[in-house]
Amino acid sequence: MKQPLKNGNMPPMVKITEYFYIFSKLSTSLVLIALIIAMGYALINSYKDVDDVAINLESKYDSLKNLTSKNDQELAKLDTKISSSDKKINEIKNLLEQKVLESNEVKYKELIEKLFEQNVKLQDQINNISLSLKNNELNDKISNLDHKKQTSSLIDLILIKYKNGESVKEEIVYLNNILPNKQAIFEKLNILEDKKFYGFKNLKVEFEDSTRNYIKHKFIKADRGIVLKFLLKFVDVKPNDLELFENEELNLIMNAKKLMEKEDISNSLNKIMQIDNYENYFSKWIDQSQIYLDFKNQIQEVI
Repeated sequence: MKQPLKNGNMPPMVKITEYFYIFSKLSTSLVLIALIIAMGYALINSYKDVDDVAINLESKYDSLKNLTSKNDQELAKLDTKISSSDKKINEIKNLLEQKVLESNEVKYKELIEKLFEQNVKLQDQINNISLSLKNNELNDKISNLDHKKQTSSLIDLILIKYKNGESVKEEIVYLNNILPNKQAIFEKLNILEDKKFYGFKNLKVEFEDSTRNYIKHKFIKADRGIVLKFLLKFVDVKPNDLELFENEELNLIMNAKKLMEKEDISNSLNKIMQIDNYENYFSKWIDQSQIYLDFKNQIQEVI
């Protein structure tokens, strides 16, 4: 509470108090202003630091960007170099492959030429071998042909001599030397040769004698007329006259004679063997005929 003034003047204590009040207000204001200034300064400094940081960050970003750009450029250059290197490597590879191919082509050509030469030589050898085989085959055929002709001629000679009743031992030995693989047949031929075939001439004589003996014993007691008639026909008989004989056995004999004259001894023998008791009258003729047939069959086995 303000005290009243005396004589219009304020007491000293009041003045001091007022001064102190004013001073405190002023001090407070000054402190506040100082605080405001300090805070403003601090705020300005803080913003300044932020700007510096931002500037530094931007600078670093720009630097990093530039570095990245440079790296990109370097990478591009490196990629270009790599592409160039790859191109050169491919060129070198192609050159090497071409050289290898050329080298291989030369080798292949040489190999093909060698193979061709070998093929020609082989073909010549094959032709020579083929020609040699053909010549050998031809020689063998000629040899076989000559051998067959020689064998056939010798067999014909043996048969001719045998039919004439001559000895064929030497010819059989010679034929055996030509055909040594037919030993069994030649043993049979030698056995038959030892039995002695008297020849076709004697075989016919034996047939006549056997026929007379047969007629003599078979018909002389039965009917002399028939016997005489037969004897007459027997002397002048011809192939077309065989039907004149009414007796069947006489016809068999005449047919056998006809076949024998044709040297068909086998069928002639079959005719005689149809006569009753033929072995009693024609035994020698049958033995000789059988020897001839056996010899003929064996000599044909040689062929």
